[in-house]
Amino acid sequence: MPPLPPGIRLVTTLQGPGSRAVHAAWSPDGGSLAAAFADGAIWIWPQSGGEPRRTLQAPIGAVEHLAWSPDSRRIAAGRKGPILSWEVGSGAALPPIDIGSAKVSALAWDPDGRALCAALVVNEGVERFSLRRYRCADGAEEKRIEETGWDGAWVAMSSDRRHVALSLPDGDLELWDIGRLELVQRFCAPYRKPYGVALSPDREILALSYGDGSVWMWNVPTGEQLRILQIHDAPAFSLDFSHDQSLLASKSLDGTVRFRLCDDWRKGAVLSEPVRAFESEICFHPSHLRLATYGDQYTTLRLWDLDPPSIRLFGGDDMIPVIFFSANASDVHLNVDEELREIQDHLAFARLRDQFDLTVRMAVKPDDFIRFLSGDRPRIVHFSGHGSKTGAIIAQDVNGKPFPIGAEALEALFGFASDHVECVVLNACHAAFQARAIARHIPYVVGMSTTISDNAAIAYSKGFYQALGNGVSIEKAHEAGKVQILLLGLKGKDTPVLIRREEILAEEAEAAKSATAQAGSAPEEITGAPV
Repeated sequence: MPPLPPGIRLVTTLQGPGSRAVHAAWSPDGGSLAAAFADGAIWIWPQSGGEPRRTLQAPIGAVEHLAWSPDSRRIAAGRKGPILSWEVGSGAALPPIDIGSAKVSALAWDPDGRALCAALVVNEGVERFSLRRYRCADGAEEKRIEETGWDGAWVAMSSDRRHVALSLPDGDLELWDIGRLELVQRFCAPYRKPYGVALSPDREILALSYGDGSVWMWNVPTGEQLRILQIHDAPAFSLDFSHDQSLLASKSLDGTVRFRLCDDWRKGAVLSEPVRAFESEICFHPSHLRLATYGDQYTTLRLWDLDPPSIRLFGGDDMIPVIFFSANASDVHLNVDEELREIQDHLAFARLRDQFDLTVRMAVKPDDFIRFLSGDRPRIVHFSGHGSKTGAIIAQDVNGKPFPIGAEALEALFGFASDHVECVVLNACHAAFQARAIARHIPYVVGMSTTISDNAAIAYSKGFYQALGNGVSIEKAHEAGKVQILLLGLKGKDTPVLIRREEILAEEAEAAKSATAQAGSAPEEITGAPV
């Protein structure tokens, strides 16, 4: 095993029966960790490790999802065939619950432990999604929810094992509490397959990971999108928040577990866990900073103790936070999504990828800038959108309509943020005038001297961030962006202009000196009557 980063300590390794682990879950009281294996075995260990305190056996292939009862005395399991459950203390099997030919996608107990609720995929000629509640005493179905809009939905289970996220073809994302069979919130989200889902302990933040390694976040009470974090360069199949909401952990096919500090979402330590498959699961202890992961080709589980302050220090002062602002409030549509993907991809595969921390703020409004610049404290600010010939960049108002922000306001904004922002890229037409105003406060500002095509603007970003991510200076990254426009056979190589603060200040000092000299050489005016 390679040396561990600061703030992470291996507590113990739990040996399983030898087959592949498919699911792990802590009991609500934190006293036990259960894991289901491909051979149908369910092993339960004390939270400190050691020998299993209970082993249970289900048919091969019958177990993929585990659910502890609220009192931690019973455990249920399901995949195909009936839902099975046991008394953990005695190991006695409880009556099975028949679900026919359906397949379990998620499983949870209701709050009083009287019923089991399941998210099922039912294939009756057409694959459909269904939420159902079954009475534990006799297996009777008590309630069923099925909606036609769910056809074709992507479904993912949250790390707390009580919620499912449904990505729907109409562009909505629904979060359901399956223990209560209640819709929690609807969100506006891309129709993409979510892999990992996590709900923060305070129920305020929903986090979803996608196939490009990004993690999207929403405010649960309001449904507002909060941010997009580029965490991995491969799909992240498991997300979880720590019990105190100090850490967000994610496990990816790139062979790493990565940590974010929840107070400012900065990068923390990176733990190498080379197991690479779809069941790359992680789960936090419900009351301690202890994380369970799979290891050794899924035949074992590892327990890690974590120290957030040390994990934070791992990032150090060499981190480069980048914020991507975009607004597309115009009849002329810009391909800002494609530009974002290019930036994400080139930073994700760059030599210094672990030093760059990309945060995305889409559909930005005027009152968003101060909040995000002061909260995220980026060193590089990128704006992708429209610019006007009158010297404004175009944000959008609360109704999604164009809202121009002029050079005077932008100069004041970046004067406010000048203690941490080092570079601003205004990838918008006619933005050089605004760039000159901003450059009175920021060391490097890029603006477009005239109109620029969508393809040329994307090419510039591609070259700029590809070079920056490999450690070159901002000046050289700017040149790389211009070269990329040429390499793709596009017009507009000289449209991006780099403006340096030292040049602007020198010009203004020279102008002031010249004005003073001219004032001093002017002839003295004589007034009054001649003698």
